[in-house]
Amino acid sequence: MTQSVQKYLLYFISVLLITGGSLLWASAPSGAAQETPEEIYAPILGSYELDMSAFGWGNVNIRFFVEDGKLWTQTDMSNGPEEMLRIDEKLFEFMVEDPDEGRYDIIFKQDKAGNYTQCQVKNTSQEIDVTGKKIE
Repeated sequence: MTQSVQKYLLYFISVLLITGGSLLWASAPSGAAQETPEEIYAPILGSYELDMSAFGWGNVNIRFFVEDGKLWTQTDMSNGPEEMLRIDEKLFEFMVEDPDEGRYDIIFKQDKAGNYTQCQVKNTSQEIDVTGKKIE
């Protein structure tokens, strides 16, 4: 090893010791907090109103919320909340499996400003395909 390479290595090691190695890890800070489910799903949380009059139900409110680290949904007609599961790891596309009514797909849609203001609810076995607007 040449003398200039040795000097460079010595200099590099000195800098690492002085900075505690922070030059190598500047782009990946230690202890960086991961997003919570509440933060991840914040853009879609809240209530939406679906016009279900074509099915004889009138307007139905559907609420999306996080509890115990999981995303849940509940309508004003249901007995209890149902856990929502992602479809193919897509961020805001989910499914809910109802033992009596079958699978519901729930897809959140953005407006022109990029805000999630609508959700589409589909159930092929029930021939349901409606889109609701966010109300809160």
